[in-house]
Amino acid sequence: MPAERQVGFWKRQRYRLDAAVLFGLSGLLRPFGIDRATKIGAWFGRSVLAPLGRKSRTTIETLRTAYPALDEAEVRSMLTASYENLGRIIAEIALLDRFVASDAWPRFTVTGLEHLEAARALNKGMIIATGHFSNWEIVGIALHHLKVPFSAVTRPPNNPWVAAWIEKKRAGMGTHRQIPKGSEGTRQLFSALRQGEPVVMLIDQHLAEGIPVPLFGKDAMTTHAPATLAGKLDIPVLPMSVRRGEGSHFEVIFYPALLYPRTGNDDGDVVQMTAELNRFVEGEVRARPGHWLWMHRRWKPVAALSRRASRMVGQVESAPEA
Repeated sequence: MPAERQVGFWKRQRYRLDAAVLFGLSGLLRPFGIDRATKIGAWFGRSVLAPLGRKSRTTIETLRTAYPALDEAEVRSMLTASYENLGRIIAEIALLDRFVASDAWPRFTVTGLEHLEAARALNKGMIIATGHFSNWEIVGIALHHLKVPFSAVTRPPNNPWVAAWIEKKRAGMGTHRQIPKGSEGTRQLFSALRQGEPVVMLIDQHLAEGIPVPLFGKDAMTTHAPATLAGKLDIPVLPMSVRRGEGSHFEVIFYPALLYPRTGNDDGDVVQMTAELNRFVEGEVRARPGHWLWMHRRWKPVAALSRRASRMVGQVESAPEA
């Protein structure tokens, strides 16, 4: 296996099969242009992935947590749209090098560029916070076209063959460092930020070691890394989103940077800033609910909070009202 992770025999065979399907589809799409390929990807997502995904209790439970009032037809429609978008993503990743080419830049429009420029003018590192919106790989491509060197914190897919494939694709679009989890990743992360380099982080996945912060009105275990780093290194956190337009055309949106509150209550400041980032995520999901990755179990329960999370939540709950 092209990774150190060891799994059982049957799961390994499943990984092989999934990778074979993905690589086969990628190979079939290479002869086509971007627009034709993404249409094929949309068909694959709508006709093949969606019928399977609509049977997933986890996916349906995640969607209904956010939108409890949806009827069956609305759930079916939103999930179909989400899997159609996923099919487009698969096609676009297969052709990622073509999006990096200079003649692909007209496919992008940029809103809020002044917020990126203002954050860069501070001459510090920054966290670029984003999520699994439309096609999150476009974030790196947009930064590449804007001539912004960056690193990215990555969580590779469980499938090692798919993980290696995506890592190679990302390296080809200008990612300086792909920073893994763990002590070595933490060292690289601090090094990049202290050198003044932007670091992209996806902040919309469940993290058991995170803190419970509201998302769609229900606590979700959320990474507090952006807020913690902002406090420790005195750097801004810049929310960034990608919204799909027609086909493989995208609007890249930069929002005003968030600065660490510094109220004197560090735990409360981290929770406050993390909650603000979750409000950003929720706003983006509500703007394009059919373009989010509902397959993640976002509100997964945890047996117990970490000591740090318990302390943070306790500090916030015990803080006097203003």
